[in-house]
Amino acid sequence: MQRCALAIVILVTLFLPACSGQGDSATAERLAAIEAKLEKALEKAPKGDGETLARLDRRLREMESSLEDILTAMEFLAVDVDAIKRNTWETLSSMQTTGEDGEVEPPDEYRRLFDPEAREKLVELAAAKGVRLFEGRLEVDGVIVQNRAMLEFLAVVAGGKEHETVIALVGSAEYGGEMPKGLASMINACILALGFEKGQPVRASKDGKVLPPQGEPIHVYVEWAGEDGEAIRARGEDLVYNIEKKEPMSRGKWVYVGSRFERMYGSSEVAYMADLTGDVIATYSWPNTIIDNTTSEGSDDIYYTCLTPRIPEVGTKVTLVLSREEMEAKEFPSLELPEEEDDAESGK
Repeated sequence: MQRCALAIVILVTLFLPACSGQGDSATAERLAAIEAKLEKALEKAPKGDGETLARLDRRLREMESSLEDILTAMEFLAVDVDAIKRNTWETLSSMQTTGEDGEVEPPDEYRRLFDPEAREKLVELAAAKGVRLFEGRLEVDGVIVQNRAMLEFLAVVAGGKEHETVIALVGSAEYGGEMPKGLASMINACILALGFEKGQPVRASKDGKVLPPQGEPIHVYVEWAGEDGEAIRARGEDLVYNIEKKEPMSRGKWVYVGSRFERMYGSSEVAYMADLTGDVIATYSWPNTIIDNTTSEGSDDIYYTCLTPRIPEVGTKVTLVLSREEMEAKEFPSLELPEEEDDAESGK
């Protein structure tokens, strides 16, 4: 009995500091009070009542086990909280703009990819990754991974945030394997080869204001074979539904921002962030994406969802087309949404 009481005191000694925001002296006082109560309980315990003491001993053992589980869970939670704090800080830091002297330049081998003199070589390297570069446009193959989900992206590299995007891009790789290495940076290089100038991803100014993405307009299309085998080309916006406005995403709002290069922590190596995260076309503005949107709803992740009736089945192979000029595309029938019932009138 005394052993179990002592165990409770020890566990409480560990548990209270983790849960309480009070100082060490306050915690010590609380522990002393608990210990005093335990001692009084021991003094009052019936002598020689073996069954009662055994039952109490079992109960204390259960409490000891439960507290150990709680402490273990709290240790894991502390690790998670530290990770969240670290990731949040890194994200906020990465969004800060410090001017030209703070920009990380891409490595020389990447810069050479979109040198006009190297265009023929770029076409060859892009083809090996599954990116087809033409005059005025590029194409890359993918697969539909969501047609009923809240969205933060229209397209990501396969292995990226597939739970919140319509399309997973695979290029020359097979879907279901590892994230295709270098596919995002190759898409970016080909966009630059089309003559685009790098824009500015969403970022925070020095005074803490969020600055929206800025860049040249770029046209986004998705192509697939319909049930009758006829080719369908849809605007990317027409596959996204705006919950707030109860209509498809506004057209003509995609802009090329180009993601960003960052120096890896504790290293001189420079990485292209879209290659690490897989972010390609965002509906919810994010600094690592290659293409962002300038709609007012792009500032939050609660506005866009799949426009399900217009999106083919999950698993359907598609082609993403990025173009400098507007292309002919399917005009979908207007959405006919059911009228919302007035609770008062319906008697509910």
